[in-house]
Amino acid sequence: ATSYFVVPNNQHPLLFAYVVFIDNEYGLFKIRAISQPYLEEYQIRAVFGDLKSQLTTAYGEPVMDWDSIPADSEWQGSENFISSILYGDRLLTAIWLPEPTENGPAMVSLGVLPINESSAFVLLEYSAENTDKIIERYNESNAAIL
Repeated sequence: ATSYFVVPNNQHPLLFAYVVFIDNEYGLFKIRAISQPYLEEYQIRAVFGDLKSQLTTAYGEPVMDWDSIPADSEWQGSENFISSILYGDRLLTAIWLPEPTENGPAMVSLGVLPINESSAFVLLEYSAENTDKIIERYNESNAAIL
């Protein structure tokens, strides 16, 4: 598998860069898009909400949709929003499983990818039907290198 980092000239207004994954046998099997890094909860929630709305318009309601943090988490409050995701207490994720089409994604996911305790990207990922098999095959073929 090969991956390419792409920063297009004509960007989506909410997304900054893309990583495109290509398999020699299958072809394009995954695209990851990231937003600019954000420092505040309101920024992350605004971008997440806008993208979620666009994806819901395209693919219907998500099949899985999480926005939760345990009541006993030490990472409560906006000042700890990114830390709560970084340390695994908070889930802010949505997943769609679109109807299969010849060139369409088998899964679309939206989430937050922390960089550190004070900044994070909004992450959008499109995956083809064979993605798990491609990754598994790649991991098996590279096991001898480890």
